[in-house]
Amino acid sequence: MPLHQIVKSFPVGPSGDKQIAFLRRVFTEIPAFPAELKKAGVVNVLIATGYPLAFFSTHPLKNLEDIKGTTWRSASFWHQGFLRNAGATPVTMPWGPQTVEAFKTGTLDGIMVNVDSGYDLKIQKMAPDVLVSKELWLGHVYLLVMNQKVWNELAQQDKDAITRAATLAYKTAGSVMDSNFEPQLDALRKDGANVRELQHSEVTHWKQVTRYQDAQAQWVKQQEAQGNTLAAPVMEKVSVMMTESMNSR
Repeated sequence: MPLHQIVKSFPVGPSGDKQIAFLRRVFTEIPAFPAELKKAGVVNVLIATGYPLAFFSTHPLKNLEDIKGTTWRSASFWHQGFLRNAGATPVTMPWGPQTVEAFKTGTLDGIMVNVDSGYDLKIQKMAPDVLVSKELWLGHVYLLVMNQKVWNELAQQDKDAITRAATLAYKTAGSVMDSNFEPQLDALRKDGANVRELQHSEVTHWKQVTRYQDAQAQWVKQQEAQGNTLAAPVMEKVSVMMTESMNSR
């Protein structure tokens, strides 16, 4: 589902309730997204997402410019491009024991990952210098979907119950993420990590350094070359929504 990759193509984005609202708006107001799901034979039940990005480094980071000349792991091809534009060397590898081993052998200098995943894998034990911000956009969308045929065969009361459950989850997801963000940072600190939250000006600088709009334009050209005529208009619509979300109070 190539159009779903667009959501990941921003280095900075909203968090908490605004993040939930942005994603719901994207999937509600841009028909191309549910159309991709329909083509895949599934119905979206819940749009889940993750915590903001963090930079876990083996060496002290005064700021994000200190990643220049070092090797970083990231799962997203968008994030790999951001790292490359910022002067780092991006690499790919499976998430889990291989990542841990890469730190132990010195293959990796850092990892760019959502803060909760970093903590779950205890990356702070090997890369204890952490830079983080609520503004750093993860962009991964974890869709809870159901087979279209199975959904169609459900009784209407069951469909309604699932929809109500999703609505309730949306109402609390943002506040839950907000209320658990600082405790996660505290847990990292208690585990020996040196954690610093970036200032807004530093995040703005990172946004510029990534040259994300150039990366988006290049991706659109690649998609159009493959016959995907929706790439450009959908990218434009999502970009407008992202700007509006970041500017909203």
